Amino acid sequence: CASLFIDLSKAFDTVDHAILKHRLLSLGLSRHVVSWFTNYLSDRTQCIKCENLCSELLNIHTGVPQGSILGPLLFIMYINDLGQNVSNASMHFYADDTVIYSFGSNFEKAIESLQKAFDVVQHTLLELKLVLNAEKTKL
Repeated sequence: CASLFIDLSKAFDTVDHAILKHRLLSLGLSRHVVSWFTNYLSDRTQCIKCENLCSELLNIHTGVPQGSILGPLLFIMYINDLGQNVSNASMHFYADDTVIYSFGSNFEKAIESLQKAFDVVQHTLLELKLVLNAEKTKL
């Protein structure tokens, strides 16, 4: 058995709103519901607050809000198809944590299957504009 624990860099902050909208529609959500989510994510700003000082407001064009119930839900729907084209390994997801694991008649075969699965996942991550955190991703 071989396993790869994948960590994404700033996963919730880098969700592309246009891709998310397409994903929500492909999952069968009505245009009305998708429009609501689009409005929920648009015209957002943030600032950095330190004690009583607040930085200039910055417009946010990507990401889903953290600390809300909808943030993780939207992220899960965003990556819902991540393992769809993986046929030679199994995957488990928990929010932005992903594990790919494979089995083989020996360790080399398991690693070979794991590499093939990872190649597919990595391609999908690029399509989703998500970045792998190489330092925190572990075999």
